[in-house]
Amino acid sequence: MVEFGSVQCRVTVVIVGLSKTHNKDPLIFEANDNGETNSRAVKNINPYLVGYGNVFVSTSTNPIADVPLMINGSKPVDGSNLSLSVSEKRSLLAAAPAAKNFIRPFFGSDEFIKGKSRFCLWVNDEERSFAETLPEIAERFQKVSKMREKSEKPLTRAGAKTPHRFQQVRQTGEEDVIIVPSVSSESREYLETLCCLLYRLGTCRIVAASS
Repeated sequence: MVEFGSVQCRVTVVIVGLSKTHNKDPLIFEANDNGETNSRAVKNINPYLVGYGNVFVSTSTNPIADVPLMINGSKPVDGSNLSLSVSEKRSLLAAAPAAKNFIRPFFGSDEFIKGKSRFCLWVNDEERSFAETLPEIAERFQKVSKMREKSEKPLTRAGAKTPHRFQQVRQTGEEDVIIVPSVSSESREYLETLCCLLYRLGTCRIVAASS
């Protein structure tokens, strides 16, 4: 049984014989809207159980037209220590007003679709020394480093040396982007997207694909 959201599709296959050759066209049995079963002869039944030639749909990460490649957003892999809720942002700014230069809006599927607010710490390499003079930010960097050191993935462990950075950085904050949530709902009549033209104004700096 295959499920497509709330719709369940049941496929039953009965093998009545095996042979290298056959003298008759194979039959496909189907039920119509009235529940009656009909059969029809086809030249071939392919792996997708339809009467057509043996074609295979292969995966591809490249677009079929001359358009930009769609990629995931930047991912922190930080144990939530580089992410900030609205209240955490307020608390951080109250304790360290200078941290405002490192706080950026952070969009995931949930924030974008439901209009929620989330923020993150975005510190460039040349800003790290100053950011670490702020105890509240330095503490978060230490927690990121410890979290990454315990990972079984070599890439994550290597990222323990740069706890101020997202582990996977795919946007610089200077480009225009289109946000496409990786998690949505089948009940929606359209796929939510947003052309984030505010990038160049400096108000939208990070887009993440995490939900």
